[in-house]
Amino acid sequence: MREKKVILLVEDEALIAMSQKGGLEKYGYEVITVPSGEKAIQIIRDRRSIDIILMDINLGKGKMDGTECSEIILREIDVPILFLSSYTQSDIVERTEKITSYGYVVKDSGEAVINASVAMAFKLHEAHQKLTKSETRYKHISEMMADYVYSCTRAPGHEYSIDWIAGATEKITGYSIDEIAGWGCWKPMVHPEHITVFERNIVNLEPGTTSDCEIKILNKNGDERWIRSSARCVNDTGNNVHRLYGTVHDITGGKRASEELAANASRLKRLVDILQHASESIQEFLDYALEQAIELTGSTIGYIYYYDEGCKEFVLNTWSKNVMPECAVTNPQTRYELDKTGLWGEAVRQRRPIVVNDFQNYHPLRKGYPEGHVELHK
Repeated sequence: MREKKVILLVEDEALIAMSQKGGLEKYGYEVITVPSGEKAIQIIRDRRSIDIILMDINLGKGKMDGTECSEIILREIDVPILFLSSYTQSDIVERTEKITSYGYVVKDSGEAVINASVAMAFKLHEAHQKLTKSETRYKHISEMMADYVYSCTRAPGHEYSIDWIAGATEKITGYSIDEIAGWGCWKPMVHPEHITVFERNIVNLEPGTTSDCEIKILNKNGDERWIRSSARCVNDTGNNVHRLYGTVHDITGGKRASEELAANASRLKRLVDILQHASESIQEFLDYALEQAIELTGSTIGYIYYYDEGCKEFVLNTWSKNVMPECAVTNPQTRYELDKTGLWGEAVRQRRPIVVNDFQNYHPLRKGYPEGHVELHK
C-alpha cells in the first residue's frame, strides 16, 4: 500500500511547476511534473499509479491543451482532474465543466487554496466511486432474485387480466394478491409520472419481445417505491391470446442509497464551487457562500453574523433575499449579546454545529422568537 497520494502536475512553465510542486509536497503528496499533454498521456499509458491530475489549461501555443488531454485520459482511466488556469472567464469554466466535475483553481490562489481544492476533489471522487459501486452491487444482487412474479393474458380487443401472481406483493405494495388480481392489471399503483413507461414496456409489449425497465409506484399508504420490472410477451398456443410473464424486484433501497450518495457528491461539489469562487471582495464572497449554503441545505432563508469574542456579541453581516419580505418584526435588531440568544447561539457556546430538524417541537434550549419573525420549522 502506497503511503503518499501521487499527483500528476501538467504545467508547461517550469518555474510555476517547481513552485506548485514544492507547495504540494509540504502537504505530504508525491508530485510528478510534466510539461505537456502528450507526456501526461504517456505516463498514464505506462500504468503509473496516479491519484489525481492537476492540469494546466493552456499548455503552450500550437500544442495540445489541457482540456483535450483530459478528454483522452478520461477515456482510458477514471481519475479526478482538477484544472489550473490563470483566467476565470465563463468560457473557461464551461470548457472544464463539460469534461469533469472537479472544477478548476486559479493558479495564484495560494498553496492553501490549491491544497484544499485537491482534498475536496479526492472526497468528491470517493463519493462518485461509492455511488457507482452501490448501483452495481444492488443491480447484481437484485438480478438474482424476484420479489414477486405474475402472469396475465389478453384476448384480442380486451385489456390484460392477471391470472396468476405470487410472492411478496403485500410487503412491497401494501396490497394483497386478491386486491391486485381484482384490478386485472397492476397499472393503478403505477406513479402518474411513469404511466408512459409502464404502457410502453408492459402493456404494449408485442409477442416475441421482452423488456426491462425501472418504474416508480405508490404503495397502499401513498409512499413512493421503486421496482425493476422484467417482462416477456408470447402468443398462447393456438388461441391468438397474448400472454405476459413478468418478474418484479423492489429496488427502493438501492435507489435511496444511490440518491443519498449522489446528494453527498453534489454537496461536495457545491463546497468546491464555494472554495474556488473568484470574488472581488470579502463581502461578495460571503454573499455567494450564503446563497450556495442555502441551496446546499435545501433551506429558504439564511444569515451570516460576525461574532466578536471580546465583547461576546453577534453583528449581522448578511441576510438572505427571502428574509425581509417574510419578516414582520418591528425594528429588527442587527446586534445580539451571546447571553441573550437562544438556540442559535449554542453553536458558539458549545463550539460545535447545532442541528434541529423540528423547531416547532419542544427543545430545552429554545427561547422562541419575537412576534412577526419568519416561521421556522427546521
